[in-house]
Amino acid sequence: MHLINADKGIDFRPYDLEVISPKNCGTNYFTMSSSGLVHVAPSSASEFIPLSDWMRQSTNFNMLRSIRFYKYYLHSKCFTIWKNNVRFKLYCNQRKKIQSKLFLAKHSFADPLLDLKKYLLDLQGVQLLDLGMKTFESQQVSKINPLN
Repeated sequence: MHLINADKGIDFRPYDLEVISPKNCGTNYFTMSSSGLVHVAPSSASEFIPLSDWMRQSTNFNMLRSIRFYKYYLHSKCFTIWKNNVRFKLYCNQRKKIQSKLFLAKHSFADPLLDLKKYLLDLQGVQLLDLGMKTFESQQVSKINPLN
């Protein structure tokens, strides 16, 4: 028998095959015999699967697809992406509202404020008094201090 993948639209079902005539098989088709299934694809080597393995894989695939998680995986993935995009858009709108009201976030003020902070950090490194590491005794201090 000559077989091709059944067109199920958006639903992915690789083990559903349709019987066709050998004249209409095209370049990508399957041939089934009592020993197994051969997949013939253009520009690649043919692949042989024993019939018992193919039936076991098909049954496992159908069982997994009946589990709710796998059955609705694409739906939940699309919904999650949509929900995250909506949340991000709401976040961006809220950020714009806060930025329009916040004085420190205005472009005309933020750049000079950053420059001022840079200058203040540079100023912290400058020594204003050179105290040196000299020690004085009390007699020397009284000579220096005119109030005594």
